Amino acid sequence: MSVPQRPPLSALAAAGLPGAALSLRLLALSLLALGLPRPAQAGMIEQLIYNKCAAAMQADYEQAGKVPPAGMVDFTCTCVVQKIFSQQSIHQAKTACTQLALKKYPQP
Repeated sequence: MSVPQRPPLSALAAAGLPGAALSLRLLALSLLALGLPRPAQAGMIEQLIYNKCAAAMQADYEQAGKVPPAGMVDFTCTCVVQKIFSQQSIHQAKTACTQLALKKYPQP
């Protein structure tokens, strides 16, 4: 069984979360359809976005044989959640937050 390959770390800033846009939109619509109260929906969606982001970043770093600087994953993924909830697309959020993170946490 082959494992799908993630883009290399160097492509992190340019690439969107693979397949996440549709998945997250479908998830959001599903939660709306369930009739959950708005704060519960937002909290669940925020957590799912954050977890997907963190898992993708960890996988990218592991594939590159590196360890992300302390705090970088949390900083980047918190930023992504905030940008998405301020009506940016996943791609826009990831691009902007990755650029901010790379400035704050320079790579050796």
